[in-house]
Amino acid sequence: MPGWVKALLKIDKEYKAQRGVVLIVLGISLAAALLFYLIDASPSLMLPLAFSLVIAILIALRGYLRLAGIIGTLVALLVFTRLIFANLGIHDTAILGLPAIIIAASMLNGRLGTLIYAAISLLIIAVLGLAQVNGWVPNPTTIQNTPIDYVVVCVMIIVTAALQWAVIKRLQESAGRTQQAYLDLQKTENALRQSGQRYRIISEVSSDYAFSSVVARDGAVTTDWVAGAFETISGYTTEEFLARGGWRSTIHPDDLAQDDRDMAALMANQKVVSEIRIIARDGTIRWMRVFAQPIWDADEDRLVGIYGAVQNITTEKLIQNSLVESEERYRTFIAQSTEAIRRYDLDEPIPIDLPEDEQVRRMLAGMYIAECNDAFAQMYGLADASQLVGKTLADMHLENDPANLASLHDFVRSGYRVKDAESHETDFQGRERFYLVNTIGIVENGLLIRAWGLQRDITEQKLAEEQIRNLNALLELRVVQRTAQLETANKDLDSFSYSVSHDLRAPLRGIHGFGEILLQDFGAQLEPQARSFVEKIVNSAREMNEMFDSLLELSRTGRGELRVSQVDLSEMAVSVLEGLQKNEPARSVAWQVTPGLFACADQTLIRNVLENLLGNAWKYTSKKTGARITFGIEQAGGEMTYYVRDNGAGFDMQFAGNLFGTFQRLHRAEEFPGNGIGLATVRRIIQRHGGRIWADAAVGQGATFHFTLPDGQE
Repeated sequence: MPGWVKALLKIDKEYKAQRGVVLIVLGISLAAALLFYLIDASPSLMLPLAFSLVIAILIALRGYLRLAGIIGTLVALLVFTRLIFANLGIHDTAILGLPAIIIAASMLNGRLGTLIYAAISLLIIAVLGLAQVNGWVPNPTTIQNTPIDYVVVCVMIIVTAALQWAVIKRLQESAGRTQQAYLDLQKTENALRQSGQRYRIISEVSSDYAFSSVVARDGAVTTDWVAGAFETISGYTTEEFLARGGWRSTIHPDDLAQDDRDMAALMANQKVVSEIRIIARDGTIRWMRVFAQPIWDADEDRLVGIYGAVQNITTEKLIQNSLVESEERYRTFIAQSTEAIRRYDLDEPIPIDLPEDEQVRRMLAGMYIAECNDAFAQMYGLADASQLVGKTLADMHLENDPANLASLHDFVRSGYRVKDAESHETDFQGRERFYLVNTIGIVENGLLIRAWGLQRDITEQKLAEEQIRNLNALLELRVVQRTAQLETANKDLDSFSYSVSHDLRAPLRGIHGFGEILLQDFGAQLEPQARSFVEKIVNSAREMNEMFDSLLELSRTGRGELRVSQVDLSEMAVSVLEGLQKNEPARSVAWQVTPGLFACADQTLIRNVLENLLGNAWKYTSKKTGARITFGIEQAGGEMTYYVRDNGAGFDMQFAGNLFGTFQRLHRAEEFPGNGIGLATVRRIIQRHGGRIWADAAVGQGATFHFTLPDGQE
């Protein structure tokens, strides 16, 4: 919908005051049309005009004032134009309707309506003149229309429009002034209303009161009246207050001297502003600020009265005292703290948008110690904080160490916060010191204005670290030396092993061989005792050879690189037990292996462990009916341990300390054969893997060997 249509259909709620004017104009026009109709003056035109005016009135009553004014004036203009063209033309009395329409349009639509309808009226006169001159319309009369007639009518229309323009302008200005005055009046009323409300609220909650006193010739002061929040402050009614003796009766005893000084000042015709404590009715102490004005009688040259106000400043004093106490606590904390605390201020605040190097330069030149405690001063070899206050960063020689300059740059880059930064400095005694520094900058309005920080002396810690580094270097040197010694010992052990394998075995093989020859070739000729001796020689040589083999095996288990991988212990244990069963098929042994046991170990060495442990279990159950051997895993001492358990001969636990020693046996060779090397070998292998091995047993009830290995469970 076009904007001009919306404007026409807009309900003029803001023009309710003009609705009466519009209805009056339309009503008068309607009455005139009906009158003309009744006197039979152009009834064919008056009736449609009256009908149109009725419609315009109904529209105006609905609030559409602009639309109603346009309809009424436009229809009237059409009717009068028709009368002018149909009758006497410029001399027809209907020509007077044009100024009337201009007046109505101005009243209905303002100055814009005046301008539009004046222009239309002039256009109608011009068209009428052209039509009559050119014979476009018949001239019903013999009256000759001269140019002066048209000029007179046009002047009349223009004068009417000009007068209405001026009248409407004056009316609008007057209406504007009236409306502004009305608005100003409303604002004034609202302001007065709000002021009254504020006054009532202040009167209700005010902590102040006013007073007036009379001073007699003898200096006696009598309270004349008090007003305001006196009763709220003191707890006394006015009558009670006066009966007690007035103002002085409520003053705290410690402040009576101050009141005497105030009274002396008033007696000298001087104003008084004083702070005094009073004791309220409930016993609480309240602070008052007194403003007293002397009333001086010039004729008598004396004080005749006092008036003034009393302000309750108890809350202000409490806050002030709290701040003082807080400041005292802060000073006490700073002074007594064992941590070194300092505050840096700046000669001139540093804009934080300056280049980093420029900010650091200004810090070194203009940042100084504004406050610190004794702990901070003592770090630098000084007695107290006063010897450090005022010194700049340059005075502290911070620029002498690149690490300190780097710390200042970090302070800027990190948003003026540094945590646990190391500072390397020289104190005022010339000693090298190391400090751990925490600093936070205070930035306001884009300017660095100060910095707070804590500092701890870590010189002893740094010296200890240096000693540790030196000890570590010495330890590494010793490790190298011991490694070289160990390599030499290993080489000697290799030489020994070679000797055992070759040099010592050669004569042993000779003894064993010649003993076998004696038994085979000359055994029948030897006496029984001699034959027994030879057999013992052969058996001893064989045992000695086995001992050499065991020693070599024990030696090999302690050397060489571990080739660690994931080993299936369950499968390996089954293989070992099946081999033992195959070697002695006549034995009946019930054995059980927990499936799915894995470990990270050297496969060759760990098989040696299982062969020794399972072999011992097999051996020591050889004299047991219903022999049982178990290999599994269990929780022991908070960790998972593997175990080999049997129900064989067992052993006495008091000899358990000898169990894993070389050539240590807890049973006689006649009972159970062996050379005492197997368990020593097992312990060495387990220890090389980072594990432990131990045993528990009872004589005749079997034994259990526990060991740990790196976890390899899947």
